[in-house]
Amino acid sequence: MIHLPDLSCFYDSQCAGVDTKNSLPEFEAHHALKVLRLKVGDDFLVSNGVGTIFLCKVLDVNRRDLVYSAIEKKVESNEKPFKTTVACGVLGSQSRMEWMVEKLTEIGVNEILFYHNTRSKKKTLNISRLNKTVVSALKQSRKAFLPEINEWAFNDLIQLNYKLKLAAICDENEYNHVSTFNDQESLMLIGPEGDFSSQEIELLLENDFKPCTLGNERLRSETAAIYALTCLNANMLKE
Repeated sequence: MIHLPDLSCFYDSQCAGVDTKNSLPEFEAHHALKVLRLKVGDDFLVSNGVGTIFLCKVLDVNRRDLVYSAIEKKVESNEKPFKTTVACGVLGSQSRMEWMVEKLTEIGVNEILFYHNTRSKKKTLNISRLNKTVVSALKQSRKAFLPEINEWAFNDLIQLNYKLKLAAICDENEYNHVSTFNDQESLMLIGPEGDFSSQEIELLLENDFKPCTLGNERLRSETAAIYALTCLNANMLKE
């Protein structure tokens, strides 16, 4: 585990290197100035979301802007530590989806996909709000990489290429537990509310998905996504 100084962390995708002068994005600057009351000379952390966390120092402040300099790289990586992409059917509740993406980000996920299928009750997806939740979770958990959120139609999603494609299926068949699978690049597909239809299960198998189980407990979709990611990440840490 990487130990970072106990400082507030902000997100700025434009922070590119040490000794560069930057301004925090408007929303981040508002929080830094109005809530945390940062002043000239104070230190804080910035994640650029693409692999680097910088130690930074406040250079100048005014009512709306905070200018800072990145003075040291505390985390730097060109490769994401987590390779699992989690896909889940669009849920009927926006708050439940926000809670899910928050926890997936904290645990460590490569990408989060939402899909529409025959049993989708909600036809629209507020990706802007979900992205704000992901940014907040990145700052709270101090991640160097910001996972992307994308929206797919079910028939397009299942054709994506991954080394390992898993689908959590709830039916009368006995499948291997998700914890028995491991690969450096995987797609974990969680069923929608009401689970997959029989026709969709056939399509999954035809498109190289391996069925798996998440155990004997009945889990809501968002809980299933978090549980599955935890199992797959734990397997990677064993290597």
